[in-house]
Amino acid sequence: MGDLQNITDSIMIIELSSLDNISKKFQTNVNLDGSFKMLKIPEGDYSIQVYADIDRNYKFSHGTLNPYRPAEWFETYPDTINIRGNWDLEMKNIKVNYLK
Repeated sequence: MGDLQNITDSIMIIELSSLDNISKKFQTNVNLDGSFKMLKIPEGDYSIQVYADIDRNYKFSHGTLNPYRPAEWFETYPDTINIRGNWDLEMKNIKVNYLK
C-alpha cells in the first residue's frame, strides 16, 4: 500500500513488474486521493511504473504515428522493491511529475 503525490483527475494506474519473471505483472488503480493498495503479491523483486490511462483501457498505450497519438504519460520508480512473504510494505509520498 502507499500513496502518490502530484496526481491529477486522470485515471492513474500503478503496476508492479517482476524482475525475475517478466510475465508477472500486477496493477491497480490509484484512488483520487493518491492512495493505492495491492494484496497478495508473491515474494520477489519488482519495479514500479505509474501511468495515466488516458484511453481507459487499463493497459499502457505506446502511441501511434498514423494517425498520430502520443504515448500515455508514465514514470518508472527508480528503486527496486523487494516483497517478502507475510510482510506489509507501505510506501508513502511517492512523488510523480505528471505532465498533461
